[in-house]
Amino acid sequence: MRRVLPALIVVGLLAVAAVFAWQSLRSGPRAVAYDLAERLPYAARVSAREVILFGWPDAEPRLGAGFGGDPEMRGRERFLWVRQGATLNVPLQEPHDRVLVFDVEAYPGIEDQKLEISVNGRSLGTKPIPSSRSRVRFDWPRPAQSDRNELKLTFSRSIVPAKQSLGSGDTRDFAAALFSLTVGDAKDRTVELLEERDTPRAYEVSDHDGVPGFILPGTSQTSFAFRLPRRATLEFESALLGWSAASGGKATLRIALDSADGRSHESVVVPLAASGLQASRIELDGDPGTPFIVRIDVVSSEPGLAFAQIRAPRILGEELPPAPAKAENPIAAALREAKPNVVLVVLDAARAVSFGAYGHSRATTPNIDALAREAYTFDNAYTTAAYTLAAMSSVWTSQQPDRHHGDIAFSAKLPKDRLLLAEILTAQGIPTAGFVANGVAGAFNGFDRGFKEFDEPWKQFGSQASGFRNVIPGFLDRMKQGGAPFFAYVHYREPHEPYDPPAPFDTRFGPDGPITKTQRDGGEPAKQWLKDINQGVLKPTREEVDHLQRLYDGNLAFVGRYVRLGERDLSLRLVACSTTRSSSSSATTERRSSSMDGSATTRRCSRRARACPSSSPCRSLCAPPIRPRASPPSSI
Repeated sequence: MRRVLPALIVVGLLAVAAVFAWQSLRSGPRAVAYDLAERLPYAARVSAREVILFGWPDAEPRLGAGFGGDPEMRGRERFLWVRQGATLNVPLQEPHDRVLVFDVEAYPGIEDQKLEISVNGRSLGTKPIPSSRSRVRFDWPRPAQSDRNELKLTFSRSIVPAKQSLGSGDTRDFAAALFSLTVGDAKDRTVELLEERDTPRAYEVSDHDGVPGFILPGTSQTSFAFRLPRRATLEFESALLGWSAASGGKATLRIALDSADGRSHESVVVPLAASGLQASRIELDGDPGTPFIVRIDVVSSEPGLAFAQIRAPRILGEELPPAPAKAENPIAAALREAKPNVVLVVLDAARAVSFGAYGHSRATTPNIDALAREAYTFDNAYTTAAYTLAAMSSVWTSQQPDRHHGDIAFSAKLPKDRLLLAEILTAQGIPTAGFVANGVAGAFNGFDRGFKEFDEPWKQFGSQASGFRNVIPGFLDRMKQGGAPFFAYVHYREPHEPYDPPAPFDTRFGPDGPITKTQRDGGEPAKQWLKDINQGVLKPTREEVDHLQRLYDGNLAFVGRYVRLGERDLSLRLVACSTTRSSSSSATTERRSSSMDGSATTRRCSRRARACPSSSPCRSLCAPPIRPRASPPSSI
């Protein structure tokens, strides 16, 4: 019996080990499902002091005119370029003396920059803006407050990058980089610390030795929402920042959990000490795929002195098995079999509501409308960016701007390590060609990479659509002789400004006035006039707005004349896509519509279309005819 008992114990231990091994193999390895430092800009935030973080999604409703489009990145931190004049909306629940603290730096190359803040018609003063990142304070007295406040930012100087010796081709004017705005209580004795260089920055995201993390302010709640992976855990390291400990600040973390399946979850309290980082691991119970929320509260009686350091915050979980392969779309299969020619045509700044196919009352796009009547149209496709460089970078890389320009400025050239569509096609032996009338979309920014042929006819023939007649017919003739399927990219400038179409398109939709030639011909006076309108310096008259709209439609009608299918088009099988851009002008709204089709563009702002001409062998793939709509759809 003495010999049997040890043997039974050994067998039992082996069985338990086998069960654990089997469960481990069955469940698979765990990995980082969500990097919370990466997701912080999308988290819900509440704090004792309001902090507007420029470049974060929740700041967008606050932005008025004068901000430079998509967020820029510096490491893991986001910011926005701001123009010489800009506006910002700051609603308040009740008036009392407040303080505004901007985290800002002057645009590179600008010396002696100054910023004046005015709100509700009252100036809060003018302060110098250093060339390095700094905090700048403005006192905001109660009499200058209301429930809805528009802050007007006026900088003393700005720079147009395209005019610099090492310019990027970006023709916008920039004055400074804005990182954040903190709105504090003037009676708060700690608010003065915000002006000091060493004071931690709330919600700052950074990498230390390759490990991501962020800083949370005292008396704040940050909530992350996600779908629960299998075997999920929340893991992080935390500590009280040394600055807080030296300043007398104290705080604790409280982690609250919530899930959509109705389960109750106990909160976890994590003490914060400045002596070193403390590791935490919290099991997240719930069914895989359940919507789940993790709330991180920084509890402190001195919010201005307490800052929590959170290092390597992540949700770990088991990798889900790959989804079963879906059957190939029959349209895609038919196109693959047909080996079509594809032409991507871009009409720069074209609005869907200005197309006849979408109900516009003017005959701006008869050729495109004819194609649209026999086309597949996609009505819910949206641009990734509001300006050419980022939008076309997304077209060629299939990436969002924060991917293709994630580690450099959004105004920089397309990075050379990004794989482009033209490179893939050329590597497969497909003839590729690009023809561009917008220099921003040309070789200057790296968009010629991968094309076997690349021509910028604007350099020789001017930027008008008529210049393409000197290059495209010859290309199509060569392709017809070669017989191989090809890919071509044709980027027209129109209807983008200058809003100065040639006769008879300048008067196609009404009289030629009151806007003068010098206000619209693309020269410096015309650019300044539009800039003043966009920034609210000038308010155009109703007659000027009407004339701008007629000139815009004239531009569109002019370029539409050259966008058509003919004998040279080789019975193309076509695919179309579109992107958009809007300006802040009170006189006009711009949209860029880019289309992949065989010499035609069909879509509204934020449209994609697949189109097939009636003579095409893929005629059977086409949708029923599309009739013009009674009223135009709303545009973004």
